[in-house]
Amino acid sequence: MPIRTARTTTMAAVAALALFPVLAGCSAGGQSVADACDILTNGTEELNAQGAELQSAALSGDADAIDELIASVDEEISSLGEDITNDEVKPVYEKFAGAFSDLTTQLQDMASIDTSDVDALTEATEAMTATTTELTDASTELTEVCGA
Repeated sequence: MPIRTARTTTMAAVAALALFPVLAGCSAGGQSVADACDILTNGTEELNAQGAELQSAALSGDADAIDELIASVDEEISSLGEDITNDEVKPVYEKFAGAFSDLTTQLQDMASIDTSDVDALTEATEAMTATTTELTDASTELTEVCGA
């Protein structure tokens, strides 16, 4: 199935590109920005493990594991954001989490697109590209806010 292959490849790229730079870039510290970044740093262990599992599933072509891991990572990112209350970090993290959630939905929707419908595939791909750009921009901004 070509869509599954594209989806697998895309998710592996998202896991490698989106999660690791954002989460590795925050520093520990006291309250305020540093505290929010500390929450991110401490929350990265589980996300990094899930990212590694996701890459492994992508390489093996295990579509069910990919679906499960995508949902799990999305949930973990959302949950992590509940603990961030800093006025500078929270809105940036919410942009990141929102873009990741949007991309998750787009990946799930991509599986149902008829591969012969070129217009639908093009539209879905363009939407995913725009969302990936939003995710990358939020990742960069989050890294900058956390002072990496």
